[in-house]
Amino acid sequence: MQSTTYQVEGKVFEVLHGCGLASVNSQQGSIYTVHRHTPGIDFEKLQKDQSSRCMVDLESKRVVRANLI
Repeated sequence: MQSTTYQVEGKVFEVLHGCGLASVNSQQGSIYTVHRHTPGIDFEKLQKDQSSRCMVDLESKRVVRANLI
C-alpha cells in the first residue's frame, strides 16, 4: 500500500495569531500553511523562526499534522 502523506521539515516564517494561520518554509523551498486547528500544534505558543515537521497529504498538499522540533 502506498503512503498518502509525506513529511517535510521547515521554519515558521510568519504567524498571524489573529487569523489563526502560520506559514512554514520547507527545507526544499515550498511553503505550507498550518492553522489553529492543525493537529499536533499548540498554535498559541507558535512563534516565528521555530522549526517544524509537517505531515502533508500527497494529493491536496494540505498539512494534516504538524509539530515543533
